[in-house]
Amino acid sequence: MLISPGPIIFDFGSFQLRWYGLIMLLAFFSAFFLTYNSMKKELNKETEKYIFDWALMTFIGGIIGARLWFVILKIDYFTDFPLESFAIWNGGQSIQGGFVGGIIASWIFYKLNQKNLPSWAWSADYLMPGLALAQAIGRWGNFFNIEAFGKPTNAFWGLFVPETLRPLKYIGYKTFHPTFLYESIFLLFLAVILYFYGQKLKNKFKLKNASILMIYLIVYSLGRFFLEFYRLDSLIIFSFPAAQIICLLTIIICSMIFVFINKEKLLYCMKKK
Repeated sequence: MLISPGPIIFDFGSFQLRWYGLIMLLAFFSAFFLTYNSMKKELNKETEKYIFDWALMTFIGGIIGARLWFVILKIDYFTDFPLESFAIWNGGQSIQGGFVGGIIASWIFYKLNQKNLPSWAWSADYLMPGLALAQAIGRWGNFFNIEAFGKPTNAFWGLFVPETLRPLKYIGYKTFHPTFLYESIFLLFLAVILYFYGQKLKNKFKLKNASILMIYLIVYSLGRFFLEFYRLDSLIIFSFPAAQIICLLTIIICSMIFVFINKEKLLYCMKKK
């Protein structure tokens, strides 16, 4: 049984050191070094100067987007408690919103510095393993905040949830599916596959830039769609889990983009058969 130790590492009265913040920093630097290590052979000295700033702006944009999306979907609560909108250390981040925010911030930085940077689409493909790793690590913030858990379970790996944090419907249950752990393992596996095989497959099949980005979005969305069936804290749009709606739209749109950018290669393969 998984037992969460709580969100606070040290409490100095007016200052608290929280696991959530520490894990976010670990996620950022892990993603940066993984991405930099895979890209460095393709970078020149001038370009290298901008990579950390580019990554940092993407990370900040991701944090803002993740929180903003969460706040929008729970606007009734945050209208009554507006200052809580900024309390990101208490959790409440949407990975999907974070991705959109990161993409926008990355694109803005690229447009401001494009003379000194490689192609945005080319760079995005290299970023995907690091992004998956960052998400895998970041999910452990849910563990320490005791959130993003799933339905009750008697499995030995079930997460113990204190009575005060249990949904009223399941107040009599003690252990729940650690859905954060399921997603973390899935993302870690995805990060490993993309890191070791992503660029090789792209080069072998001569796929266009942004292909790995599309593959990542499709695969992650598939995994998240099915994982959402176990979640109890899903944000709702029109009586449906918001994450599942976004996942379906993402799969459809990204599949169309992937086919469009690689249409010449796909047509060639079809004719060859």
